[in-house]
Amino acid sequence: MPEQPQVIQFVGFETALSREGFLPRWEPFAASFVARGIERVVLGEGDAAGGLRFISRNVWHEARFRAVFPSRLPGDAGGGAVTAVQLGVFRVVASDGVELLVARRGVVESIALARCRHDALGAIVLLLGELGRQHSAGVGWAAYTADPAVRGGRFKAVLEVYAAEEAAAWVGVALAEALQRQAARIEESRVQLLREVLARP
Repeated sequence: MPEQPQVIQFVGFETALSREGFLPRWEPFAASFVARGIERVVLGEGDAAGGLRFISRNVWHEARFRAVFPSRLPGDAGGGAVTAVQLGVFRVVASDGVELLVARRGVVESIALARCRHDALGAIVLLLGELGRQHSAGVGWAAYTADPAVRGGRFKAVLEVYAAEEAAAWVGVALAEALQRQAARIEESRVQLLREVLARP
């Protein structure tokens, strides 16, 4: 039987809560999406210094995703202690050493998110793939482009690069600098370090 096509939804969470405070609020929502057909949710935790405190990588079979979100992603939601930010829905365009259904322990992920002009998307995705090859040191990377069939989401391209703990900060800086050099084509970018803390189901 042929493998079903997958789409990858990234959702960020803005919060000042610690992991212990956040997880009891997040788990019921993750469970509800698992019940609606999500294949896997991998939750990464960033540092508390700013940005998105948590980011989930939600792996869906395409048909199940379309049944839950037939025309577009919902807007950002929440308020109070936690706000969910729809980062976008993507397809993998290139990768090496990344299994989407697995949370990776013992390594640190640098995630680069980019929103760019439509006419620059192809070039930016190619750049992200090249950056992944340059900086993964054999640990793993994946580059994504926005699914054109889905409306909504803040970003149009994503790169995940995994590195050993001692190299992760350097990789994050290198990615941020490379994206800053593309300021004429990129409207917004963000690079953040994450540690994948759990996966459901």
